[in-house]
Amino acid sequence: MPSSPSSSFRTIVICDDQAPYRFFLRALLEQHRDLHVVGEGWHGGQAIELMREHQPDVLVMDLAMPIMDGFAALPHALEASPDTQVLVLTGLQDDDPLERARELGAAIAVSKAIDPLELVAQVRELAGLTAAKLPS
Repeated sequence: MPSSPSSSFRTIVICDDQAPYRFFLRALLEQHRDLHVVGEGWHGGQAIELMREHQPDVLVMDLAMPIMDGFAALPHALEASPDTQVLVLTGLQDDDPLERARELGAAIAVSKAIDPLELVAQVRELAGLTAAKLPS
């Protein structure tokens, strides 16, 4: 079950087939003391397993991945952890995949070209956090 609003941090699972991008996301999010990445995967099947195992507050997931893409994984991931909020990030250059991701249950679907500060703000909002806590 996702963290309670009174807990001191929120849990995040990242799923993206590009290891450098996963590293970037982890580093970006964990600059904030109240965000903790509890798992990483590189395909949709791993996202589902990580959701089952960790019941995170937020899943940050790519759409275009090998083995099982984000479109196929999203409904199963939400079934595995129904209280988790999903933020889909994609490099696909079209509005159709973003709309399809929302239809499949993503709370937010945005391009990977999003400003990193805006991305953190979106994750924090989904996790039930408001004001940004700056790294110390």
